Amino acid sequence: MKPINLYFIYKILENNNISNSNKILRIIQKNSYSKLRKQEFLGIDQLIDNTYNDGFNLDSYENYFVGYKIPQISKEFDLLKISDESVINIELKSKFDETKIKRQLLQNKYYLESIGKTIFQFTIILEENKVYKMQDDDLMESDYKELFDVMKKINNKDIDINKLFDPSKYLVSPLNNPEKFIKGQYFLTDIQENISKNIIGKIRKNKNNYFSIQGRPGTGKTLLALDIAKKLSEIKKVCFIHMGTLVEGHHIINDKTDIDVIAIKQIRSLDISKYEVFIFDESQRMFGREWIYINENIFNDSRVFIFSLDPDQTMSVTENKSDTASKIFKIPNILKSKLTEKVRSNPEITDFVLSVLDQSKKNKIKNSSLIDIISSSSTKQTKYMIELLEKKGYKYIQYTPSQYNYGSMDNIPSELNSHRVIGQDINKVVVVMNKDYYYNNKILHAKTHPNPDYLFVKLFYQAATRAQSNLTIIIENNDALLKKLLELIN
Repeated sequence: MKPINLYFIYKILENNNISNSNKILRIIQKNSYSKLRKQEFLGIDQLIDNTYNDGFNLDSYENYFVGYKIPQISKEFDLLKISDESVINIELKSKFDETKIKRQLLQNKYYLESIGKTIFQFTIILEENKVYKMQDDDLMESDYKELFDVMKKINNKDIDINKLFDPSKYLVSPLNNPEKFIKGQYFLTDIQENISKNIIGKIRKNKNNYFSIQGRPGTGKTLLALDIAKKLSEIKKVCFIHMGTLVEGHHIINDKTDIDVIAIKQIRSLDISKYEVFIFDESQRMFGREWIYINENIFNDSRVFIFSLDPDQTMSVTENKSDTASKIFKIPNILKSKLTEKVRSNPEITDFVLSVLDQSKKNKIKNSSLIDIISSSSTKQTKYMIELLEKKGYKYIQYTPSQYNYGSMDNIPSELNSHRVIGQDINKVVVVMNKDYYYNNKILHAKTHPNPDYLFVKLFYQAATRAQSNLTIIIENNDALLKKLLELIN
């Protein structure tokens, strides 16, 4: 994205409607996704009207990023200018809402603090033609003179803005960064925030008892479910039930918050009478016998039940046959919510993995540098490649092995496997695909797992979609698969 002079936008709007102005703006900014709303154009118009005089040097309006979004997070700033020492952020709002404006500016400050510069923040209210500023984390009334005085002090600097904002700094996974989660050092997207408020509001008013939160990998289901659990634990006794093996992050949250975190295998020994709220994470993985037990022993209208799930993210024949997701969706009067924005992992990696599963749904990969496909001729060579990648910060995720039978994918063991990383986000991931994988009519298949209940394709999907910033797939002794995967990124 290229910066632009705000005065140029002002002049563009003089002679064009909103649609044509956006087209021109996209060309100037070299950003095919740039699109300003009417209030943002009018806000820039109002800013110039209140600060510009004939004969002024236009440098004070130069080098502004308009509608910039941090990659992966979709965090957007209306106007942003960054110099060697300072950054100014100007938000443009149609009406004054103190709570919303303050919340947005505090969120913006959280992201801007990572670039280590002095921060100036203002909001222009179109309806009132007033200016507000953030000072010591409080919203205070300002004016255009003070705003323009700051604008004049911010010198012009050519920067690559995407290099300043590393998404991995902000993507807080509660299981990988439990301390940050506990301290509240995270923000929800607008969609997550709305779902959280809606569910908690319904519970407070006793309007609903059953809720579902659906979303694909990377949409932030676990963070949202735990956020709701943390907020509800202030007024109710909450049990958070994970469908897999508990990891260290689960134990830390259990020990340091009022949320009781258990694995699903502990459900039968649980003192049910202690709890008013039950939150089931990755609930699509619940077995039929567990569903029956919960249905017969826990369900009742005096308790609250929240199910976080992705129907596609099962990993075994038993989970598929149980089809718990369908049973959840059929609960009478259940309030269903859906997360659509991919924010907790890289959307391009997720799209690529989905294309690997089904090549007929080939997604366009805009940044293939995030994904590496490497060929290996032997297990020994694969081990060496993994060791090199681990030195570069990669984590190797093994496909969960059978407890009883040895398989060809078990030659390179790891502390991490598909089941142990459920709900986690990992910055750089490496996985291996050997001759057990093949395509049939563009659909990825695999030979039978040594544990016939496990599904290799599902284990691959779970492991690969954990990647936040980089994914490497090592193809071992499988030229046909190598060719197919290279086609996806070339």
